[in-house]
Amino acid sequence: MPNAYDWNVPPLDSWEQRLADAYVLVGRRFDDLPYTEEFKRICALMGAEDNDEARQLIYRQLRRLRQSGRLPRLGLLIE
Repeated sequence: MPNAYDWNVPPLDSWEQRLADAYVLVGRRFDDLPYTEEFKRICALMGAEDNDEARQLIYRQLRRLRQSGRLPRLGLLIE
């Protein structure tokens, strides 16, 4: 019996890929990210304006990518 679900995941669009790359570059786990300098750096790398609306958009997109399994898991950071 053939599998009814297509397990092929479409590639990220260019904006999502840049966001995922910025996330990996800063190296901070998603759960530890809010209100950190690393999150500000992701926003800057994405060219986001320095306002709450732009930061919320970035955070929502990161959360969506994480929940869909599209962000790599980063190791636990010890500060």
